[in-house]
Amino acid sequence: WLERHYKEKFFLYADTWDPHEPWDPPTWYADLYRSKGAEGSGFDTFAEYQKIDGRPGRGLAASLTEDELNRLRALYAGEVTMVDRWVGMLIQKIEDLGLLEETAVIFTTDHGSYHGEHGYVHKTSPLYEEVAHIPLIMRMPDSIGGVRGRCDALVQPPDLMPTMLELAGVQVPETVQGKSLLPIIRREEKQIREIAVSAPRQAFDRLVSPRSARITVTSKDWSLIAARADAPPTDERGKKIEPELYNLTKDPKETHNIFNEEKEVAEELHSKMAQLLESIGTSEDLLRRWMRK
Repeated sequence: WLERHYKEKFFLYADTWDPHEPWDPPTWYADLYRSKGAEGSGFDTFAEYQKIDGRPGRGLAASLTEDELNRLRALYAGEVTMVDRWVGMLIQKIEDLGLLEETAVIFTTDHGSYHGEHGYVHKTSPLYEEVAHIPLIMRMPDSIGGVRGRCDALVQPPDLMPTMLELAGVQVPETVQGKSLLPIIRREEKQIREIAVSAPRQAFDRLVSPRSARITVTSKDWSLIAARADAPPTDERGKKIEPELYNLTKDPKETHNIFNEEKEVAEELHSKMAQLLESIGTSEDLLRRWMRK
């Protein structure tokens, strides 16, 4: 496609799907991460894993042995490495066509996955950092200027659309709720958001379910997992549905819930979440459901 259109102005959106399940990379990629001496037992492909994934406790790390968890991690890591190689091939083609210095390249995803963290496997709710904190890598043409290296500003996927419109010189419609990232990239502003809000799409269903019962609110230093007022007492995996608060600076793995010790911090994050939901047109009925129990 690039070879056919590289002389034109273009927008190319490439969705690789991988490394989504099924994690089935060629064997040599998974072999990079398999433990030595582990051959001959357990499973070596995702299809073989799925045969045991029907056990009671699906989605729970406790349903897998440590060896099985490590084999699953190897399949995932192998698939990530495969995707990394082919994204590299795409970028190499951009460079070969002489486009690198006049093309913006943006790499991101929609969610991460658990591989034993917090007792879970696959994607599921609640949304801890492993699922909610997604990669965003942007390489801008030299003409844009701005920051090189890591930036710790909080941004959200809806911010990509106005960013790309501004890069293309297209006026951003007033109805757009995202915010362009160019002021951050150019170091004109340090942040455009105080918080980021992450939620499963079911979180705005009128009928509550365990999957729709929690929203994650992230600030620079804190992560709040808020529970709907009408949430059931436990989720489908038996975990109690209750507010959780973590200090990401001191506890980046989110292992110690300090909600009861830092209720003022939790209340402030919850209030900012409600303000954001209200600002994007969330109905009063749903807003009430996301007020504190």
